[in-house]
Amino acid sequence: MKGKTNQPLTILIDTSMAEEPEVKSLLEAGHILSYIRPIAEYTYDLILSRKAWRYDPKYVDLAIKAARKSKKEVKV
Repeated sequence: MKGKTNQPLTILIDTSMAEEPEVKSLLEAGHILSYIRPIAEYTYDLILSRKAWRYDPKYVDLAIKAARKSKKEVKV
């Protein structure tokens, strides 16, 4: 991402992604970033939100299947 934005967005970012180059470039471009830190005793496999990118209720089942697949792959 290059330059400064004329239309900054407020974006919620998982703290584990704070050092990712793509996230840093959002900040440099002038977007407003807020960070969320999951509560330590919880481990999330999937987060759903109406504000999530490409969220569509008709894809919730697909998201559940993908999260289950991802969880299995991590355990290997």
